[in-house]
Amino acid sequence: MTNQQQEYFRHTKTCEEALVACALLDPQTAVTEVLAIVEPADFSDGDFGKVYQTIKQLHQASVRITTDVVMMQIAKSGLVAEITSTKLAEICNRHVGLDPQHYASEVARLSDQRRDMEAARKLLAQEYRLDRDREIQLRRFEAATRAERTTQDDCRSISEALAAVAERHRSRPTHEPLGIPTGFSDLDAAIGGLHKSTLVYVGARLGTGKTALALAFACSVASRSKRVLFASLEMTAEELAERVASDQCGVPFRDFANGDLQADDLVEIEACASQMADWEFQVVDKPRQSLDYIRARASVMGNVDLVIVDNLQILKAIDTRAERRLQLAALSQECKRLAKELNCCVMLVGQLNADAEGRRPTKRDLSEGKQVLEPADTALLLHREREDDGRLSRRMEVHVVKARRGEECMLELDFDGAYQRISDRSTVAKVWPG
Repeated sequence: MTNQQQEYFRHTKTCEEALVACALLDPQTAVTEVLAIVEPADFSDGDFGKVYQTIKQLHQASVRITTDVVMMQIAKSGLVAEITSTKLAEICNRHVGLDPQHYASEVARLSDQRRDMEAARKLLAQEYRLDRDREIQLRRFEAATRAERTTQDDCRSISEALAAVAERHRSRPTHEPLGIPTGFSDLDAAIGGLHKSTLVYVGARLGTGKTALALAFACSVASRSKRVLFASLEMTAEELAERVASDQCGVPFRDFANGDLQADDLVEIEACASQMADWEFQVVDKPRQSLDYIRARASVMGNVDLVIVDNLQILKAIDTRAERRLQLAALSQECKRLAKELNCCVMLVGQLNADAEGRRPTKRDLSEGKQVLEPADTALLLHREREDDGRLSRRMEVHVVKARRGEECMLELDFDGAYQRISDRSTVAKVWPG
């Protein structure tokens, strides 16, 4: 190795260590200001790239950054084997008071240089070809450079994808839906369960039971040793827990509000909590959440299977200057991107227009326009009729208005509001009556 090469690699290592140290010591500046400059793939040392990615995720999730917290998250994810808390502390001591902008720019520049050199090496292997025209070579160099900036994971052959489909079906238990079961047999038969990389939209008027249904999905998924993140923008974690306890423990829901819980009820609730201790079911109830915040929380969990966002109308807009219809459409599109990015099912709960009151809803009743529905792979509209005494019926009608893996149909569930409990009614129709 020449002296010039040694100096290059030494400088690269120094810059990457310095940027990681800046991110540990002052994440607010180092992560926020250089977020658009450096990606984990820009690090020549893959371990440091993973450390930097972990710091970014923790910061976006509003977690206080320390070397111990970073190491705990790294150990949990199993990303890095050779970096220790001691090593990170030593790096921080060597790089106190540095400018993260400078080192971020250097890491990005050196990364581009490495990719250009790799592209050039590939072209040198073809330098004696007879068609070696200068313009052709320049175009090849530009194309090769762009190719070096992508990853092989971005592209798969159709043969590989087809083989993966066959393997997934072969390994599926008999009579189980291909996706994660929702807990409702008729619904699973209609949509095939909850699938990875898909967006499911659940729409209903106020008081219909859409949050109760979302919680039922969450509990069904979590009980199968899957990871669930419930982003609640309306209710606190405790309020959601009361609904789960009423369903799972058989405690009347009104007793929580009235303060009528008995000693036996508390024992039953504590036993239920103990049974759920192994569930990887987390609730984030921060008000005015953004999708970036939810994305960061899901990334910290790692390999999440279901993300529920309740609800669309309160979710922080991406572009606050746009008209409301376009804001909601953009949020729905971004939820679909989130599902593909995390390779999980994202469930988006939303409200229907007020003029849908008193009748079965249709796609036209989607709040602020049908654009909300366009990115969804599956869409469910809920409806409950009013009885003669003015109370909502227990019969919950579920209209599957969109199902890329199924067909449009209407099915019925039973909603026992006294216990916030939803169960099958085994009634399925091909069309929405009326």
